[in-house]
Amino acid sequence: SISNLYINSTGTLGLFGATDNSAVIMNVGVVNADITASTSEIGVLIGNMRGTVINTYTSGIINAVASAYNGGLIGIINATGATKANISSSYSNVIVNGDGNTGNVYSGGLIGYNSYGATVVSDSYATGSVKGYRFVGGLVGFAGAITLNRTYAAGYVAHMGGGNAGGLIGNTNTGTLTVNNSFWNTETTGQSGSGTNSNGTINSGNWTAGYRGMTTA
Repeated sequence: SISNLYINSTGTLGLFGATDNSAVIMNVGVVNADITASTSEIGVLIGNMRGTVINTYTSGIINAVASAYNGGLIGIINATGATKANISSSYSNVIVNGDGNTGNVYSGGLIGYNSYGATVVSDSYATGSVKGYRFVGGLVGFAGAITLNRTYAAGYVAHMGGGNAGGLIGNTNTGTLTVNNSFWNTETTGQSGSGTNSNGTINSGNWTAGYRGMTTA
């Protein structure tokens, strides 16, 4: 693992700033990261991702000042069209701390923003708290076209302005959303629901399978 990653800058930021479609990042841990940034794409592992991520983990804190895409593992997944991005067996325990600035648009415990390409996230979770201005989710801030298989979120979700927040997903209004055996903790996230889309609440029919909130035993 890599310890004490420190970044104070602007731009596309993370252990890897950006990756392309052929990239495979695996068996990497980033522990006790400290990132402060503005006008950026911020993820402790990858700022702007394409490709494949397997068996990775992150911990630490992100302090985002008017930064559009903020995620504990990945800032933005930028796959397009039929190109798939894949994340599996990965987790984040990062405090994603977006201030109340309207520039803090997309914030998630694992992924800040997933674009309109087909992304698959499997066997992955987030436990860090997430705070942001517009779209805030315990796992994903904005989902786009995504499949979630066996994922969960447990960190507190704080919504500071316009837009939507949810225990698992903050918002999705385009693409295909498929959720299988994925959950959020309604007590620790402070969220009884999981975001909205252009047609109403996600949990009123947009899940294709296996969705529900959960409480601690």
